[in-house]
Amino acid sequence: MGNLANSYSKDNFIYGIPVSEKKEGETPIYRHREVADKELHKVSCFKTKTTWEAVLNNIKIGKGDCRLCGWRKKINKDEYEKNFTWITYNEAKKKCEEFAKGAAYLNFSEKQTFEKEGDMRFLGIYSRNRVEWVLCYLASHSNSITPVPVYDTLGEVAIEHILNQTQLSTLVLEPKGFKKIIDMIKHKKTAKLKNIIAIEGEDFPDEIKELKELGMSIYTFEEVCEIGRKEGKDIELTPCKPTDIAIICYTSGTTGKPKGANDAPSKFNGRS
Repeated sequence: MGNLANSYSKDNFIYGIPVSEKKEGETPIYRHREVADKELHKVSCFKTKTTWEAVLNNIKIGKGDCRLCGWRKKINKDEYEKNFTWITYNEAKKKCEEFAKGAAYLNFSEKQTFEKEGDMRFLGIYSRNRVEWVLCYLASHSNSITPVPVYDTLGEVAIEHILNQTQLSTLVLEPKGFKKIIDMIKHKKTAKLKNIIAIEGEDFPDEIKELKELGMSIYTFEEVCEIGRKEGKDIELTPCKPTDIAIICYTSGTTGKPKGANDAPSKFNGRS
């Protein structure tokens, strides 16, 4: 690895450099040039090893009332408030645990067994960046579930491949993706999908009705949290470990099917 790193000069203004040889069907592994041949830091000063621990440790050191993320609330279908509404670490922890317990009670992330990867559980998130995205991501990590982002720009063929390779049964879905998912369900391109957590579904009653008629179980984010508070209150969550796959983010790619990249060893990386 050191030889590969040293062959690149800092004068070339190259930031990411390959630290492994290219394999058939895969790109090399890239790292920042200044740490290419050095060991990465594995533990922070607060001994935080996972994203969920980062939330918990910020609360432990007295930052529970600090802002975690914010959004502008919707006034109507096309208008939003000027000022941001914020959610604190304490509020986010509570909301994430409620959502995770509700999702567990409803069996949203069924265990999938893969020949090479073993047992895994997934939650699909088909949405732009927003507070629900962040909370679903963190809630997944609070109960050892791997989030799988789905992006509209990937196109229908790629989205179909992602849903079916991961055998997703549950998808967090914002309005922009309603029509595309409806079309895919109609053409039987979503093998396992059966649950939709609809974001802003109240503004799209026709699409929600059609999804229900196609056999989908529809929930809102808050409905899942409510189920977690009531029905799932006694469920014990199992937070993710540092060795778990934090996320599988599919690349758009230039040729062939998209490939699932992740931040821990897995055959989903480069598997097509």
